[in-house]
Amino acid sequence: MLDAIEAVKEKMVLACKVLQKQRVLDGYGHLTARLSDGRILSTPHMPPGKVALRDLIIIDAEGNKLEGFGELFRALSFAEIGPAAMLSRAAAGSIGQVVVFTLPGSPAGVRLALERLILPELPHIVSQLRRTSRHEHHRHV
Repeated sequence: MLDAIEAVKEKMVLACKVLQKQRVLDGYGHLTARLSDGRILSTPHMPPGKVALRDLIIIDAEGNKLEGFGELFRALSFAEIGPAAMLSRAAAGSIGQVVVFTLPGSPAGVRLALERLILPELPHIVSQLRRTSRHEHHRHV
C-alpha cells in the first residue's frame, strides 16, 4: 500500500501528462501540491509530459531556488558534451540553512559541477545562507 505522499506523487505525474496532452501546461509549466504538513511537492523545470516520480521534489514553505546554477551547469556541459547538455536537470536551492544541489547521474557531470561551480562558490553560498538566517531570526513579527 502506498503512503499518502507517494499517492500524491503518482497523481501529480499523471496530471502532468494529461495537462500537457491537453495543452494546459506549456513545455516547461510547473505543477505544485501542498502536502498536509505544509510542505510543497513540485515538478522540476522540465516538460510536464516527461515528469517521472523520481523527478518530483519536496520543499518547505521557505524553500528557495539558487537562480543560475542550472544554466551555468548546462553552459559548461555544452562545452564538453554538446547539445545533449540541454537535457540536464541540474538545479540548486536552499531550505533554511541547507543548500541542496540536484546533479546529473554521470560521474563526469558530478565532477564538473563540483570542481567548476559548487566547491569554488561554496564558502560564499554558506555565508549568504548564514546572513539570511540571522536576518530572519532577528525579524520582528
